[in-house]
Amino acid sequence: YAAFHVVAHAGLRRGEVCALRWEDVDLDAATINVRRNLVQMGWATTEGKPKSDAGERAVPLDAETVRVLREHRRRQVADRLAWGAAWEDTVGRLFVRENGSMLHPSVVTDVFHDIAERANRILIEATDLIDHARHRPKLLTGRLELGVLPTIAPYLLPATLPRLQESYPALDISLRETQTAT
Repeated sequence: YAAFHVVAHAGLRRGEVCALRWEDVDLDAATINVRRNLVQMGWATTEGKPKSDAGERAVPLDAETVRVLREHRRRQVADRLAWGAAWEDTVGRLFVRENGSMLHPSVVTDVFHDIAERANRILIEATDLIDHARHRPKLLTGRLELGVLPTIAPYLLPATLPRLQESYPALDISLRETQTAT
């Protein structure tokens, strides 16, 4: 989740995110220094400079991104301890797999496509719910419990919930955090 949060809130490219190291991050100063890029050629990857001179830059971070990265670091340290000698050292990369191995740029792309597809289905279902409710306004009264995925809820709910509450003030909306089966 943290890698996608950085992409969304700091505007980094996937190769930049995959190449980030903890030494590039200053959480106290709330900045990320983009110094390298991971380029994919076929399946092989090579690390180099960012795509252009302007690509090497200091990126300011908002307070929520700093919080997300601090939590990410805590989880990464716990993973490293849990894996012990089996942990793969990837020169201090910020975003790695659970066992410390490198996060491949194509995996980032695949997961992003999966998230986008799921988000699109949720938006379609929410739109269908709203359209259905407009034709039957008396049905949307009382309690409505919605299951939300914590990874995409912050991006979907701010746009969806206010419209739903404005259109159906008698509706008591309750949110329940759910997880996807993977």
